[in-house]
Parts: sequence; C-alpha cells; structure tokens
Amino acid sequence: MKKIKGVRVEDIIKDMTPEELERFKKERYEKFIKPLMEMNIKSLYELKEIHLNKDLKI
Repeated sequence: MKKIKGVRVEDIIKDMTPEELERFKKERYEKFIKPLMEMNIKSLYELKEIHLNKDLKI
C-alpha cells in the first residue's frame, strides 16, 4: 500500500496572490463546505420529520 503525502492548506496558500486566494476559498467552499452543510441540513430535516411522525402516532 502506498502512502499518500498530505499537504497543509497553509503551505498551499502562502505563495498565492490575493486573487488566487479568493478563487481558492470560493472553490473550497463550493466543493467541500457547501455540500457538507447541505447534507447536515437535510439530515436535520429528516430527523425532525421522524420525530414529528413518531410523536403524532402516540
């Protein structure tokens, strides 16, 4: 099994221009943060529905 070399975000962004940094932040938000937030919100709504339905059956 090959080891995967990780790179710290700080090392990636230290040599970026302000424009590159803004694009990087926007891209990171769109690719990683936004989907995670949407998934969490969806899960919360599903849990809320389960609990509401459970309460109505009692």
